[in-house]
Amino acid sequence: MRQVAVLGLAVMMAVVGVAADYEVRAICTASNEQSKPQIDGGWVVWRDKRNTTANYDVYGYNLSLGQEFVISADPAVAEDTPKVSGDFALWVNGATNQRDIRFFQLSTKQIVSFPNFPANDSVAQRNAVISGNRVVYENYENNKWVLYHYNITTQSKAVVANSDYSQINPVVSENFVVWMENPGSGYRLYWRNLNTSNPAAPVGDNGYEQNTPAISGNLVVWTEAIPNNQMDVCGRYLPNGQRFVIAQGAADQNFPAVSGSIVVWQEKKAGRTDYDICGIDLSDGTALTIASGTEDDQYPAISGRTVVWQRRWCLHADCPWDIVGTVIPSSTQVVITAPAAEAVLPAGIEIQVAWSLVSGDAPMAVDIQFSTNGGSGWVWQTLATGVSFASGTALCRLPEDADSQNCKIQLVNAVSKAPLLSPSAVFTVYQCDDRLTADITGDCVVNIDDIAALAAQWLRCGNPYNAACLW
Repeated sequence: MRQVAVLGLAVMMAVVGVAADYEVRAICTASNEQSKPQIDGGWVVWRDKRNTTANYDVYGYNLSLGQEFVISADPAVAEDTPKVSGDFALWVNGATNQRDIRFFQLSTKQIVSFPNFPANDSVAQRNAVISGNRVVYENYENNKWVLYHYNITTQSKAVVANSDYSQINPVVSENFVVWMENPGSGYRLYWRNLNTSNPAAPVGDNGYEQNTPAISGNLVVWTEAIPNNQMDVCGRYLPNGQRFVIAQGAADQNFPAVSGSIVVWQEKKAGRTDYDICGIDLSDGTALTIASGTEDDQYPAISGRTVVWQRRWCLHADCPWDIVGTVIPSSTQVVITAPAAEAVLPAGIEIQVAWSLVSGDAPMAVDIQFSTNGGSGWVWQTLATGVSFASGTALCRLPEDADSQNCKIQLVNAVSKAPLLSPSAVFTVYQCDDRLTADITGDCVVNIDDIAALAAQWLRCGNPYNAACLW
């Protein structure tokens, strides 16, 4: 059994509980290979070989709209290592000796450039990462890779830290930068706070080679190469925290990603040839089995509670990779009592949504969301925000254009945006037949209520410029 340790305290998964196998939703299943996804907020980017197997292109996806878009697709140029943060995606464009970093503004869907950022300078740049207005990248000079940071706001750049060795695979969160160097005994991690004049310092050396760093806020996570080809996941809170073990054991844990208190990684169980996606919430020690089974799941990335990764559905060498993901739900379970199962409701009317707590901790407030496809996929329409959970009920107006026999309502924690278990039963929302012109009350039924409304307004007129029509 794998063990997890939070701040040095070992916690068995059987004790803290395992949340297993959430709904896996497709993001991109185009032909050939899609791989190495990255995510920030509602934006997902990845490298893509649908157009040619010779080079990668770069694609993106808007989760809130359920829309894919092209970032860069030049069949003659190699493009790789896309990243995303805030309003920008970036990637490496070009051949080995002249690699440049390109920027794509998500809000305008345009490629943009920044003054004083290197381009077409006969020098290779690669492995750029971004957080807020900070861009960190590798620049090849004096026969080694040197890290620079560029400030989008001030349009200035500077070396991150001096070193005699190549500095590679940087990650950045706000003002913290972490990277890898090999002083001759294997790779080690170093870090620096760009807001101080303090020099670079080791992240934490336990005698094993350190790889694949990831960072969120001041929490940095990485893998350590343990003897017998085992990889463990470790972490540390910068600047003064101590190194601690996150996941270790007989399995191979690798390529961790982190957002807030949630750490995820790919894991190969003993005797298996495929990887699963596992994780832990460090805030309470809850272990998370995000995806397991016969599929091969690798290279996870996380933002908030949304996890994306690359998946192949078979283990043959020619089986293509797709991009998939899931949302880690809250452990809080509710029952939604209204609308009732199999209710049939006209679009555009105001309905009552009612719920009660089944188990777990009640959030202070929830958002109410609506789906016309049974909750499948990524697109949920928000009907109300910041509703008091304790109230147990809210009035919401159904969308005017809704028309489906597979509708559902779900509640989402208003702060963490984690869906609460479970969504409502399926109900129907339909478009009222426009031939029903006598429907005065707008409920798509002509009955005594319409006659009463007609009688109450008998001989009234609606001309605001006619004094005889004033009510």
